[in-house]
Amino acid sequence: GAYAPGSVFKTVVAAAALEKGICDPDDEYKCKGKVKVEGVVLGCKAGPAGGHGKVDLYEAMAKSCNCYFAKLGEKLGYKDLLEMAEKMGFGQKVLDGFSEEVAGNLPSVASSGQWDISNLSIGQGEILATPMQIQKMMSIVANGGVYQEMTVFKNQGSKSKSERIISEETAEELEKMLGMVMTEGTGSGKNWRC
Repeated sequence: GAYAPGSVFKTVVAAAALEKGICDPDDEYKCKGKVKVEGVVLGCKAGPAGGHGKVDLYEAMAKSCNCYFAKLGEKLGYKDLLEMAEKMGFGQKVLDGFSEEVAGNLPSVASSGQWDISNLSIGQGEILATPMQIQKMMSIVANGGVYQEMTVFKNQGSKSKSERIISEETAEELEKMLGMVMTEGTGSGKNWRC
């Protein structure tokens, strides 16, 4: 199946922004709890009343700050964001030879516009992803920016290809940010609710 990826898609936004050089990880934005981007008002549901306050890219990732990522997406632009999403494997099958796998949905540049950027930047709207695509994106980050082709082994001795998707420096920054999600942000034990 394919589902709205939600906040894990912020990894793509951060990767695109870092690769394009449009931000530094320490660039700050003041989250006030909601933001208006291209006429679309977006709330920061993971934040306290009044927003997260000043956050840099690390804190925005850790706290899952919708406002920061909507503004970052606006600065980046939907074309560059969709291009990075495609490079990361969204909108296409991950495994060869598995007819039951679906491609999800990556909106085309032609059918998108700046009006889509706030929702797209937080993994909502028309984008749909599979668990395999999320795994592919995270494996690129974990492997220093290189995608090692996934293989389902039917017999020993199969070899898979690898391809650099993002720079090693961007992968290192993303690993730090994603680590902060678990130690200081929305994934830390203090924020789990049953």
